[in-house]
Amino acid sequence: MGARKSFEEARTLGRSFPGGVNLPETELAFAHLSFAEGNFADAASRARLALSGFTASGRESDRYLATAVLAEALMMKGSTTEASTLLAQFPSPDAVRFPARSVIEFEIARCLLLAHTGHRSEAMRSIDGVIAAASRRGIPRLERDALEAKKTIGRRPPATSSRLPARPFQSLRELSTCSSLWPATRGGCSPKRS
Repeated sequence: MGARKSFEEARTLGRSFPGGVNLPETELAFAHLSFAEGNFADAASRARLALSGFTASGRESDRYLATAVLAEALMMKGSTTEASTLLAQFPSPDAVRFPARSVIEFEIARCLLLAHTGHRSEAMRSIDGVIAAASRRGIPRLERDALEAKKTIGRRPPATSSRLPARPFQSLRELSTCSSLWPATRGGCSPKRS
């Protein structure tokens, strides 16, 4: 409750300026908070606002963050097809050009989509690549997030609904973290070098 009150106060302060300041960062923070509270409809709504704001301002790496939150919120409220369509609009993020958080969170969302659409073994292979990448980056929070996603993927029952697409992307290779983000090497996955 305290976090929501602080965010509300920050938004009220921003709106008190002439012209009112409504930052996409604030909407993204609210989206994360709503998601943590289990209010997935509100999380999706706020993530959409953040995505729109980041798109308007040309902030590509932040678009990936907002997209990841939006896709996960959509999946949690049962809109897997919409999440699939959303994620299909984005190529794999550039691991060299974008911040690690944008890359890792987006790839986690893709792995969760695989699990939601009945491709759990592919999701497990992909999330292992994401965990390895997060570990190499040395950012414990991202590694924890990826490990938590792996637990979720391991618990998720296979999709059986006929409403779900057979394959959410043109090919599963598009979603494979090791093949799209980091080429496979003898020692596992490693970031692409330009």
